Amino acid sequence: VELDSTVEKINISAKVEDKTANVSGTGEKELIEGENVIDIVVTAQNGNTRKYVLKANVKEQNPINVKTNGKNYTVVKRKKVLTIPDNFTETTVIINNEEIPAFYNEITKYTVVGLRDEEGKVELFLYDLDSGKYTLYQELSFNSNKLFLLDVPNKMPEGLKKVKIAVNDKKINAYKFDYSDIYYIIYGMNLNTGNKDFYMYDSEEHTIQRYDTTMLDKITQEKDKYLTVVIVLSCVCFLTMLFLLIEVNKYHKKNEV
Repeated sequence: VELDSTVEKINISAKVEDKTANVSGTGEKELIEGENVIDIVVTAQNGNTRKYVLKANVKEQNPINVKTNGKNYTVVKRKKVLTIPDNFTETTVIINNEEIPAFYNEITKYTVVGLRDEEGKVELFLYDLDSGKYTLYQELSFNSNKLFLLDVPNKMPEGLKKVKIAVNDKKINAYKFDYSDIYYIIYGMNLNTGNKDFYMYDSEEHTIQRYDTTMLDKITQEKDKYLTVVIVLSCVCFLTMLFLLIEVNKYHKKNEV
């Protein structure tokens, strides 16, 4: 269905042919500019389901198209379809000379806006007011702690390798120990304090705690020190054996003469 740019919501009604079946996905639906994909699911008495897809295309006046991470997006102009993150307040920003709904965090000084991808999925992105750059806003919640994931600023210590893990149904970058499939290291900003730090994530209990990288650095230094000692001792042993072999060879030659 094609809808005018002024339409903000539609009401979907549906009836089942078999009274023992039930239907979900109906009722009033908020719309955004562009294509809105709405699933209407009918479930039979025996549990079998059939899905009907309604595509409601809302015409958009002067869409603001952006590209980030190799994907095409459109800036969301309707505040109603956006969910405000914790510790953020409502604000607006000017993009392409238009006033766009946004959210601002006083602690982190971050501003986020909504972007819609080509499939109609809406996500929040950090918006840099100076450069106009967009970065996916990845917030993770662990009880009272909320983290915004960041790229690691420096090279990680030895003994860790980069992997992808799922946390709260999100795929994120993390670093794991060779000897453990439970504990991972992630880096981010605490949205309650604004502090950036490393955190150890327990994938079994879904908890985090601040991680002191100096401990791993110290272990790495100790390991390097012991490795150096082993190499030196190995060289000494090799030279000693070589010396003994030379002396034995000389002894045998002398006896033969």
